[in-house]
Amino acid sequence: MQKNYYELLGISPQASREDIINAAKQENQKLKTALAVLANVEKRTAYDKKLQQQAQEKAQVENQSENQSEVQSEPQTTVKDTAHQHPSMLTKIRFLAVCEGISFLLLLGVAMPLKYFADFSMAVFVVGSIHGILFVLYLVYLIAGKFTVPLPIGTTLLGILASVIPFAPFVIDRKLKNYA
Repeated sequence: MQKNYYELLGISPQASREDIINAAKQENQKLKTALAVLANVEKRTAYDKKLQQQAQEKAQVENQSENQSEVQSEPQTTVKDTAHQHPSMLTKIRFLAVCEGISFLLLLGVAMPLKYFADFSMAVFVVGSIHGILFVLYLVYLIAGKFTVPLPIGTTLLGILASVIPFAPFVIDRKLKNYA
C-alpha cells in the first residue's frame, strides 16, 4: 500500500501549494537535524541518554499518577476493617470497660452500703481507689482507641458517658465487640 503523503507531511488534502512547500521544508529540516545527530557518534550517544532519561521521568510520573488514582479509588474502610489492625487495643478497651463497670457496681452496691449501714468506711476507700484507677485507665484507652482503631466519635462519646452510668459499660462492651 502506498504511503499517505498528506499524513507524512502533516497536512490536510485541502492544503494550499504554499502550505505543502512549507510542510516539506519543515520535514526536510527535521530529517537533516536527525541525520546530523544520529550520524555523529558523540551526538547520538548524548541523544540516546536524553531519550532514556525522558522515558524514566515519564515512567515515574505515570507511576505517581497510578498510585494517586489507586489511593483515590480505594473504598472507604470501616471501623470493623481497621479494628482488625489493632485487635489488642479493642481487647484492652473492652476489658477495661467490663472491669470499670464491675468496680462501679461494687462501689455502689457493696462498698457504699457497708459504709453507711455497717460503718465500714474502709470498703469505700479500697473499692473507690480501685474504681478510680480503672475509670481513668478506661477513659485514657477509650480516647486512645479513637485515634488508633479508629473508633467513631459517637462510640467514643458514648463510652465516656457510659463510664458514669451503672451497667452502661457492659453495653459499650457489646458495641465494641461488634468492631472486633
